[in-house]
Amino acid sequence: MEKDAKSAEQEWSNTLVFFVNGDRVEVDNPDPSLSLSEYLRDGLALTSSKVGCGQGLCGACTVMVSETEPGTNNVKHRSVNACLFPVVHAHHKAITTLEGLGTTIKDKKNIHPIQERFSMAHASQCGFCTPGMVMSFYTLLRNNPGTLTEEMIKQNVDGNYCRCTGYRPILDAMRSFTNNSKISTSEPEVDSTGQVTTQTIGLDGAKLHPLDLSSEKIFPPYLLTHAPSPFKASGDVVTFYAPRSLSGVVKLAQENPNAVFVSGNSRKLVAVARQPTTFISLSSVAELQNVSLGDDGAVIGGAVSISRARDALGKFADSSKGRDAGFRAIQDHWRWIAGTQVRNIASVAGSLCVGHIWGGQESSDAIPLLVITNSEVTLLNTKGESRVVKVEDFIKGGNKVDLKEGEFIVSIRIPFSQPNEFVNAYKQSNRRVSSYSDVTGATRFLLTEDSGKFKIKEASLCFGGLVAAKRATKTEAALVGLDVSEITEKLPSLFSLLKEEYPEEDRKEKAPGQQYPIVAALEFRQAIICGFLFKSVSRLLAHVNDTENDFPLYHAPVTVGRQKYTPPTDGEGEVYKPHRHHTGTLHATGEAIYGDDIETTKHTLYAALVLAPVAHAKLLGVDTEAALAMKGVVAYYDAKDLVLNICEPLTRSESFAGTEIHYHSQPVGVVVANTKKRAERAALAVKVKYEELPAIVSIKDAIAADSFYPANPMFDHKTERGDVEAALKDAPVTIEGEFEIGGAIHWYMEPHTTYAIPREDGGLFVHASTQGPAWLQSVLGLALGLPMKDIVVQTKRIGGGFGGKATCFFSHIAAALAAHKLGKPVKLTLDRHTDMLITGPTPPHFFKYKLGATNDGKILGLDFTVYTNSGAAAMMPPMMLGETLHHADNAYNWPTFRGKGLVAKTNLPPTRPYRGAGVPQGVLFVEFVIDHLATKLGIAPHLVREMNLLKQGDTIVSHDQVIEDNTLRNAWFQCRQQADFDQRRKEVDLFNAANHYKKRGLSIVPSKYGLMAKAGKAFMKTSAMVSILADGTVLCHHGGIEMGQGIQIKMSQICATVLGVDISQVYIPAQNVENIPQGGVTGGSATTEVNGMAVMAACETLKKRLEPLRNSDAMKGKSWPELIMTAGFMRIDLTATGWSAPEYEADESAFKYFVWGAGATEVEVDLLSGTHSVLRVDIVQDAGRSLNPAVDMGQSEGAFVQGMGWFTVEDIKFDSQGRLDVNYDIPMADNIPHQYNVSFLAGGHNSHSIFSAKGLGEPPLCLASSVPLAIKDAIVAARREQGVDSSDLVISAPLTAEQTRLHVGDLSLAHIATQGAGTSKTTHK
Repeated sequence: MEKDAKSAEQEWSNTLVFFVNGDRVEVDNPDPSLSLSEYLRDGLALTSSKVGCGQGLCGACTVMVSETEPGTNNVKHRSVNACLFPVVHAHHKAITTLEGLGTTIKDKKNIHPIQERFSMAHASQCGFCTPGMVMSFYTLLRNNPGTLTEEMIKQNVDGNYCRCTGYRPILDAMRSFTNNSKISTSEPEVDSTGQVTTQTIGLDGAKLHPLDLSSEKIFPPYLLTHAPSPFKASGDVVTFYAPRSLSGVVKLAQENPNAVFVSGNSRKLVAVARQPTTFISLSSVAELQNVSLGDDGAVIGGAVSISRARDALGKFADSSKGRDAGFRAIQDHWRWIAGTQVRNIASVAGSLCVGHIWGGQESSDAIPLLVITNSEVTLLNTKGESRVVKVEDFIKGGNKVDLKEGEFIVSIRIPFSQPNEFVNAYKQSNRRVSSYSDVTGATRFLLTEDSGKFKIKEASLCFGGLVAAKRATKTEAALVGLDVSEITEKLPSLFSLLKEEYPEEDRKEKAPGQQYPIVAALEFRQAIICGFLFKSVSRLLAHVNDTENDFPLYHAPVTVGRQKYTPPTDGEGEVYKPHRHHTGTLHATGEAIYGDDIETTKHTLYAALVLAPVAHAKLLGVDTEAALAMKGVVAYYDAKDLVLNICEPLTRSESFAGTEIHYHSQPVGVVVANTKKRAERAALAVKVKYEELPAIVSIKDAIAADSFYPANPMFDHKTERGDVEAALKDAPVTIEGEFEIGGAIHWYMEPHTTYAIPREDGGLFVHASTQGPAWLQSVLGLALGLPMKDIVVQTKRIGGGFGGKATCFFSHIAAALAAHKLGKPVKLTLDRHTDMLITGPTPPHFFKYKLGATNDGKILGLDFTVYTNSGAAAMMPPMMLGETLHHADNAYNWPTFRGKGLVAKTNLPPTRPYRGAGVPQGVLFVEFVIDHLATKLGIAPHLVREMNLLKQGDTIVSHDQVIEDNTLRNAWFQCRQQADFDQRRKEVDLFNAANHYKKRGLSIVPSKYGLMAKAGKAFMKTSAMVSILADGTVLCHHGGIEMGQGIQIKMSQICATVLGVDISQVYIPAQNVENIPQGGVTGGSATTEVNGMAVMAACETLKKRLEPLRNSDAMKGKSWPELIMTAGFMRIDLTATGWSAPEYEADESAFKYFVWGAGATEVEVDLLSGTHSVLRVDIVQDAGRSLNPAVDMGQSEGAFVQGMGWFTVEDIKFDSQGRLDVNYDIPMADNIPHQYNVSFLAGGHNSHSIFSAKGLGEPPLCLASSVPLAIKDAIVAARREQGVDSSDLVISAPLTAEQTRLHVGDLSLAHIATQGAGTSKTTHK
């Protein structure tokens, strides 16, 4: 019985009851601020639910929540973000985590078919996202038994990030379960060259265990037979109530007038609350969970989730033919609100009140449709009085609504549409799915028909993004009464009215507590609103005239592809085989342990960083009194507590701000407490005292202030060949311009984490998520004043790195300092925001260039200056700048060439290497310069590229190194053939001639990537230690860190092949500086080679020691274990070390070798919005002889998608005060190519590397330059159609939707937007 109408305390239960993987869990008075993921991880040791963002973005924490639908015993499953889901909301529910599907510990043969196929399909690399991916898909399967289609897959993972794989293998693993699966069940094809072609490497021809959902765990009967009681819990600062009835809510609201109502809590009850707060949860109130269809429309309860509302409206639409326009528009459009997991918990009422987590009501995708459909909210107050308010009047902007004290939303009524009513909705965002909306809007037209003519009787237009969503009343009035056929000629005046009604507005003044992204340009957002209206009118005309709709609703297509590689031959051992990732199955079962998963002791303390509130200031001091007085707080430390305030090797960058703050969010100190929540609250309570100073933020700011670091003699800061000035002076054609490349945030899935444990001798054992344990050991020694022998750093694996964990040691030093001072274990895991704010992006670049060429496109010379934004320290950017200079020639033969680089000193966080470490910037720059030349000359860009490609025996600019084993032209022409480039070029031109508002673009680019740069050889060294144990199994220690690139499986392959054992006999422990003290740093695509050579050397030593015994008569016919047992009795040393430090064969060699490749991309651009779809990508990569084709294929696909994101959607923004906009989009499954083909060149070899392999972690990223160039090709086609000159058009990267739209031109939509040519000029002689 529901008993909470009375408020007596004894009638409330404070025992939380729920089920996890079938087991009953009871918790007395849990802390309401704890998330479900925190309780699962820390309370139940179920660590498969990873916390990658804490914001409901990445989906790594996904679990399945099961409960009965309101008023029924029908069980419904939903995927949710456990990082957002408060543990107190789990009351009377069943939770399934990845551990509940299957584990290898209990039974290695009994893992779930989903887990098995993820492993078989090579669908994990770093593995941090995999548990969330599996659980998202598992929930979809449970809800759609036997009805799952391939088309449902992409939409289901719209709330899941993967930074490694490029998504294709993940989608293929999921597609294999659909009832219309096109996953091949036949054996891979073998062509005449001996190469293998697969549709899904790992699954083609594989024996797949069937899925039997009847064997899944049943819903706990207890939850069907026992009604839940009202629930209450209290923590340090949060008191939580979960009443069961509406009368109970009213009573609580009377007694707690300042209480905060929550429902789905996608806005995070589990956020750090500083002041005592009472929350009243509406999610369990039966009356607020109702959905119904009445005589005047649909009624959605105030606690109904967005997902459930969508489902209900879809059913209501089916039964309301002719009156369903509004229902269907909402059902379709609300799929773009956040991701599936957020929609499953976020309520419609909550979305009305607070809007988008980043942009508030202004960016809400829910509000505009409710406004134009004349929807209403019913409100109830503490007196039991109700009132009805139109949504239009309810929304006040700035996250303010027409809610009086004690009122809450009971329901939302959505009226039926009328016959001949047309409703459309639109979202403009940098990324289609799970992304903040720059502009959002909806339109409604009611038509009347008279003698075959249609007139507009009613018009409703509502747009948000510039201001809080509001009606365009003037434009509506101008539309009413118009004949539909007359609208087109009225568009110019309608657009002018729209711009008047939606001017710029300072949103921060309206809602100072709301997080607002740095908004897009007003010109762009107004153009988008006009485009929305144009699309609505076009759809209206298509209906009236019974013609094809030029703007159909978007549905993500299924991604398909091919992978082509050279298979192994008999007798080659374990190398060249497509082995699965060594812990691929553990990724899929959630048993792979990362830094934050390591079990802590009961005496462990937790740390949180105090961050600087400004970008540049004198640090006057800190006030820690309030923080240290808080419950559970133990200590505060800062720069004065370090022996040496150092953060990174090679520079004196600071761990904590010393006398001066150098960038916004610079760590100032660290707070330590007995729980993570308490540490976080206390860190926010520390007051930083400062005197603000002027800040330099951008490269152009630095140029104006002449703020540069001196050149670092270790790295090149200029390069030159021939007499450039003479070549440019005599060149028949010269072009010049400026080009910018934005930085990128690494967004590795696993944030930085550290667990520092004091040793008995006063030293430290540090678990750290780092790419460089040995570097970290040395820096910790300097910072703490400890000898290196007293510090052990260990790393088992990391959830992605991409350079961001190579030298960034803030959190590791902070945790180690606290542990050393207090003599207790200290754990520090950064939240995603802090990780983004302090770790530093890859540096933005700015180029000024001048190129000379002949009239037929033969390049004669290039002169350029490149500036890189190093931020507040110059650790890695000087090295990266050298790589940019050395790769700005890319794959072309330059008669003359001159490049100069400068490192800007600014007040940004110190910038860091990113996948490619300066190389992609050089490649992208020169490809846009070549494209500029081709466009100017009116020659097809691919022909200009082709005529200037390097040939065998040519020399590159850097040190005039002679090119050997040049497979560039092989890759280029194979790519042209594989992509059917010439035929598709014709088809693209035909498509563009037939379509005015969408254009396609096609581009093909080459790539030359120098590996193992001589400038960095001091860092390319490592040792290995291999031990053969008594039973014949092998223990292999090496210096590389597994971060998804597959180094562990490759080291196992090398070790097994050299020793002649099966790969299953090799085990690779965690990297530990006690075992491998000179492990170097993992990165640069060379770690496999450097470590592989060390492993090979150790194995060869062991092999040589065993050779006499193996060849003896006594060992003939004996097995490997027998050989090893005998060797042990004979006292043969079965442990050996190996050393690797690559040598360079010629003084003029800039690189050890080169990786060659070519990539072709076709895109389709919606010119009205600037958004694009990647239709097809073809990559041909010189992989040498791939050590593991499956791993290298994954590296190629993932690197390309990462580059594609960097160059198109990953728009990093700092405001004028140096504050990073943490609203940052990375590619999702929806963004990847619809057709994705990757081939490795046949007959590849590499005489400079182990087993003839080549490093592929970074080179394929450069081929992603073909994506923005294809978009530019589409832009040029659009401008050409309008008669706009593009010969000197310069577009910088990332080529976002905003940049695309602004460069497209007017599109014959008068006054929408215009954009002149870029910053460039051309001269002809």
